[in-house]
Amino acid sequence: MAYDETEFVTDLDQVLKNIRDLLVFKNKAYGNSVLEPKMIFSKLSAAERIKVRLDDKASRLAGGGADDGEDTVKDMLGYLILEQVYLLRQERKKKEEEEKQLFRQLYGKGVPFEL
Repeated sequence: MAYDETEFVTDLDQVLKNIRDLLVFKNKAYGNSVLEPKMIFSKLSAAERIKVRLDDKASRLAGGGADDGEDTVKDMLGYLILEQVYLLRQERKKKEEEEKQLFRQLYGKGVPFEL
């Protein structure tokens, strides 16, 4: 069978859309608890919480405790994507803070950044 790039891209788009839809649904249902946790019991960062959830899912797969291994794999993919979203946000926050510091260095500490 010859490689069909169009078929690959179409299939990839469908799989990614399914994962995206799952993440949007769960994020709405759980109130963005992965990226903005309430931190009532645990004080772990969002990144560490994601790793804990990935560990739980991997344990479930390895132990055969998952009712449906496919759902567990989708959940794992979702958490890996959420980790990338978290890292993107962290990088964005870091860049914004660096810009604020540069602005204050150039224009003085008494000048609010929001000017």
